Amino acid sequence: MLQGLPKQSQAKAAPSTVKEAEEDVYLLAKSYFDVKAFRRCAHALRNTPGPKALFLRSYSLYISGERHREQQQAESAGNAAGTNAPTSSNQELRQLERDLTAAAASGKGDAFCSFLLGLILADLARPEEAAAALASSVAAYPCNRDAWVALAKLQQGSSDTQLSSAALPSHWMRDVYLASVALDAQENTEALSRLQALAETFPESEWLIAQAALAQYNLRNFDTAQELFEDLLKRDPNRIESMDTYSNILYVKEEFVPLSHLAHRAMASNKFTPETCCIVGNYYSLKGLHDQ
Repeated sequence: MLQGLPKQSQAKAAPSTVKEAEEDVYLLAKSYFDVKAFRRCAHALRNTPGPKALFLRSYSLYISGERHREQQQAESAGNAAGTNAPTSSNQELRQLERDLTAAAASGKGDAFCSFLLGLILADLARPEEAAAALASSVAAYPCNRDAWVALAKLQQGSSDTQLSSAALPSHWMRDVYLASVALDAQENTEALSRLQALAETFPESEWLIAQAALAQYNLRNFDTAQELFEDLLKRDPNRIESMDTYSNILYVKEEFVPLSHLAHRAMASNKFTPETCCIVGNYYSLKGLHDQ
């Protein structure tokens, strides 16, 4: 394709052509990933440099390993009926950990590679290293919510992985994370304080309202929590998320009419969610129909 160009033009065009070819390979691999052909995705990227390709290749192998592990567990459970089936592990973890650790050490990774490394280290039961990798990830890219969620799970799981807030980036996502951790630890007053501070920046956030309602519920401030849940329903009448907690309040206060309306709305929106089952259960229980 470049033979008709002068040699100087060829030299200038070659890097661009190589980059375009790598982008084409990445797009092909991404199309494999989108249809869940994870092994094909990883194979397509085997020689493609760069952190973006490294992450997609590694993540594809991680998911493929998880899928294979689940299949093995299902087969073991079927073959060992009546006995405790042996647990299987993701066979890709150790090689992926080596690859991603090497990339981080050489500066060839990025925030998403550090995020995946954190997940892998957590799966390998190395929580302190996992927390460090995830903290590095959110420092480089604070808006990766999945990294914060994974970090919060580690904080819940062991006192050995408690991170100082000073180790986290100065960003509003840090405050969201600290509020979530406080709420999970039943430190509801602290959670409310952080949520109220965030609400000054994001006054229309339904997530913040829902978390504040849950904190008020945990503090047994049912009237305040009810007002917040009702505000959520005014904003989104078909909301299901967190409405199971609202139904608990209506049940305790024996408010049959709003509980009936909530149950009918939930059934119309999505009758098979856990939240709907809880709402309908409270409705029937308040009616005295305990069998249903």
